[in-house]
Amino acid sequence: MRLSLLTLEYPPQKGGIASYYRGIVDALRSKGYEMEVIHDGLLFRRFWPRWVRGITTLRKHIAAKKPDLLLIGQILPLGAVAWMLRKKATYAVFLHGMDILSAKQSSRKRWIARKILGEAKFIVVNSDFTGKQVTAYGAALAEKTVRVYPCPTARVSPSPETVETLRRKLGLSGKRMFITMGRVVERKGHDRVIRALPKILERIPEAIYIVAGLGSYLDKLTRLATELGVQHAVRFVGGVSDEERAALFDLCDFCIMPSRQNGADVEGFGLVFLEAALSGKPSIGGRSGGIPEAILDEETGLLVDPEDVDTIADASIRLLTDDALRATLGRQARTRAQNEFTWKKQIQPLLKRLV
Repeated sequence: MRLSLLTLEYPPQKGGIASYYRGIVDALRSKGYEMEVIHDGLLFRRFWPRWVRGITTLRKHIAAKKPDLLLIGQILPLGAVAWMLRKKATYAVFLHGMDILSAKQSSRKRWIARKILGEAKFIVVNSDFTGKQVTAYGAALAEKTVRVYPCPTARVSPSPETVETLRRKLGLSGKRMFITMGRVVERKGHDRVIRALPKILERIPEAIYIVAGLGSYLDKLTRLATELGVQHAVRFVGGVSDEERAALFDLCDFCIMPSRQNGADVEGFGLVFLEAALSGKPSIGGRSGGIPEAILDEETGLLVDPEDVDTIADASIRLLTDDALRATLGRQARTRAQNEFTWKKQIQPLLKRLV
């Protein structure tokens, strides 16, 4: 069976969605499917409207490759392109949370999304949370919706030298450290963690909060830490390599990301929590979006109200002071990540739809 994936995000691009599609493609190829990936030059950012270029490119691709099924990575604008060419090729749509919520923001986008989903052979969602958003476009869509959770990539084992270099560079010797890893944007909740630091430091003066990643929110967070007088306890480390990422997870006591829903901006799942789990570390996450599916409360980590600074502080203090609890949650998180979140297992619902 010949499959073609159309996506705006794919390695070498960074991020959870790019990683998700790489995992899907590798898993399908391992099962013998012929996979073509169109992700570079499909839509020129300086060409408007973007979907015009997409139609031309996709039409040529269909004629040349004759795929049995198109896998559409983004409902808008790529889903609109596939829908307009639906008589030439059958398609399925992938959804991640923010994309389907964004489509609800205007009557025109809702109308287009309903048409795209209605004509799709099937719909793939990254969590039950995202699946529930689909039913807003029609209860019947639930019957052709399948869930394929994201899976973490194999853990990179950092060298002892890398771990020690980071420990010295960041001044972590004798410290207790927790980390937020990923794009630095408002919804991730970095600001709430920084606001929780005064209470955390009152109880645990040696606590250090690491912010790893790049994004538009960094300047505001830097100012906030200074205003609250906790800048000495925050390390903004910027982008990190895969080995440094693994080393930071090894060094930390837990991962924290109290994401909140900000309009359509939402955490559809939370792959970073599984990455931390592979290092045997528990997580604290916001009770929003698909995060309760990535973290099992009191089993693999702790869920908190992402708007409640005191609750975030109390959960952090609890993990920092209760070594037995932290070890137990971390061990259970790793077992769950290793057993449940493998592409061999998660790809099965998709394979059944491809028969």
